[in-house]
Amino acid sequence: MEHVRARHPYLGGFLIRRLPRRPGRLLLLAATAALSSSLAAPRSVCGQWLEGTREGWVDSRIYYHDTTQEYGPDGETRDFFAGGHAITRSLYVTAATGIARGLDTWVQVPIHFLTYNDAAADRGETGFGDLRLFLRLDPSLVGLATFPLAVRGGIKIPAEAFPEDTEVIPLNEGQVDLELFLETGHSFHPAPVYAMGWLGYRWRLARGDVRDPGDELLLYAATGGDIGARWLWKLALEGLWGATPLIDRVPVENARRRMVQIFPTIGFRLGPGAVDVGGRIPLSGRNLPAGPALVVGYFIRWDASRDPPPVPTSAR
Repeated sequence: MEHVRARHPYLGGFLIRRLPRRPGRLLLLAATAALSSSLAAPRSVCGQWLEGTREGWVDSRIYYHDTTQEYGPDGETRDFFAGGHAITRSLYVTAATGIARGLDTWVQVPIHFLTYNDAAADRGETGFGDLRLFLRLDPSLVGLATFPLAVRGGIKIPAEAFPEDTEVIPLNEGQVDLELFLETGHSFHPAPVYAMGWLGYRWRLARGDVRDPGDELLLYAATGGDIGARWLWKLALEGLWGATPLIDRVPVENARRRMVQIFPTIGFRLGPGAVDVGGRIPLSGRNLPAGPALVVGYFIRWDASRDPPPVPTSAR
């Protein structure tokens, strides 16, 4: 059994019954961190509206999730094995810039502070998570008329090697992912309301001969707007549906993962940018941690294409 445990990181309820020392609960923390960055976008990302040339934004976001429960293979909520208690604290810094008309790019760098305590031990790990890089384009890139549609492609790269020690909390899921999204959106101007969303597919590449985690379908739909001159609001629905993973090339149906959650957010303009506070509230899940999460963010736009203000005569 020890040989099996060392070779198979947990992917769902299948292995936890065979391996009661549950290295899988540690991998769940990596899954939570990955999920928190892959489902919800920064508030500044709005459907197909791309950034202009020499324009962009920076978004800093704190994610906090504290739970003693998970969704099992059948979608039931249950306590972690042996009184487990998982806490995820993450900082995500995302930056975007326009490259040319109809083409922009953005990058996301996360830092995780993960702890998992149970009857056996208290564990903690800190470090960089998965680096994400994206390119996004719309029809204006090739001179076509403006159309409310954009295509975004990206890659997720682990910043650190996946740990071999099953008692060490991994900061990533260990594999490279390729992602493709179709985005759209609509502004109801002059009403201060918009709607946007995307549908995406993630190819999760196999990690050696041991684990093929299974691809995923991603859905994001949101509406939001302004309340007066200062306040902002947004309500999003996020969904993830995973395919059947392979363990030693054997499909494990009850290791598939799923998460559907809503994400209400309220924000207000502060200084040159805006602060927003929101909560992720799961509606259903499978083989992922349960419980709500808190998200606090601050974003700021920049525009290098604008001329600098003139220098006052008295200062010359």
